[in-house]
Amino acid sequence: MNADVRLRNGYALRGTGTVLCARDGALRDVDVRDLVVGDWVALGFGDDGSFGRDPVQLGEFTLSPPYGSQKRIRVPEILDEDLAMLLGMYASEGHTTKTTWTIVITNGVPDVLRRAAALWGTCFDLDARVTQYGDKCGSTVASSKAAVEVMAELGCGSRASEKRIPREIMMSPKPVVIAFLQGLWLDAYTSVSGKMPRWGLCLDSPALLDDLQTLLRWFGIVTGRVSKYNPLYDKSYDEVYAVGAHAQALIRLVPFLEPYKALAAQRVLDADIDPRRNSADVVPLVHGSQLYAEIPKGFSGRNSAGSGVALKWRSLCDKRTIWPSRHIVQRVADSGYRLPTDVQRVLDESLHFSPVVTVA
Repeated sequence: MNADVRLRNGYALRGTGTVLCARDGALRDVDVRDLVVGDWVALGFGDDGSFGRDPVQLGEFTLSPPYGSQKRIRVPEILDEDLAMLLGMYASEGHTTKTTWTIVITNGVPDVLRRAAALWGTCFDLDARVTQYGDKCGSTVASSKAAVEVMAELGCGSRASEKRIPREIMMSPKPVVIAFLQGLWLDAYTSVSGKMPRWGLCLDSPALLDDLQTLLRWFGIVTGRVSKYNPLYDKSYDEVYAVGAHAQALIRLVPFLEPYKALAAQRVLDADIDPRRNSADVVPLVHGSQLYAEIPKGFSGRNSAGSGVALKWRSLCDKRTIWPSRHIVQRVADSGYRLPTDVQRVLDESLHFSPVVTVA
């Protein structure tokens, strides 16, 4: 029987196989089907081997026979950076109307719309038009039955709830993936509150957000996920977000296409981050008092001044804290003190924990 497990940070574990789990103060391999609510699962972040080495060959598409004055297009044979960016734009702000064989990408920045139109020409040899009605957001409109069928075969989805990141993107080299994410970022935003900058992407596409968290995990970006209620539509939408240093790393990795978002993102990059504020990133393997016990306490006597540094780490014994934060564990390690084997493994293998919240 396959399992469907969801962690608090939004990551989904499906099917069978084993994952690392914190149990009885140690890292243990646990079958996904044996996980229970409350288990702390460790996921590794940063995996260059998951990205493809060469651009994906798209192969043959199953297209219906042309009829009448149907426009002839060039069907892409390789998933390159241009096509990837166009697919990302569609994933974030596009929709398909099959009754008119029309693909529309909407955005409020004219330069972005012109770039989308140029990408239709480069990738499909298709003339797309840019439209603007009053003070509403403009659109890039591409009309082609064959293009609609190609997008459908790539698994792009015609409406938000159906959208996924195409399997071919997940198999592509880093530059192609980054180009796709740049297009997807048309729906992303940044903010700075105090000393905790934030990057976020909110979409009505839960499966696409699952794919996104997987891709960002391969890049080493730690993300969380939250559901936001929209009273206007009486509906909740999932948001994937990154905070602190991970938000900054993500902005450096994938810059925004819209100038006003790039300007806002620079404020995130300029923010002075306090890593102590990220209290959700904990190491649930050892209590702080156990780490404190390994730190030299110094010697007694009149000449003992300065022989111990334990007072500096007294916060590890705070009874209000169940598990030490990853930040303080890293500080202990950087100071040269010995960590338990599995705790050191958490740092060496870039593991981050999140508890199980649902099991199906």
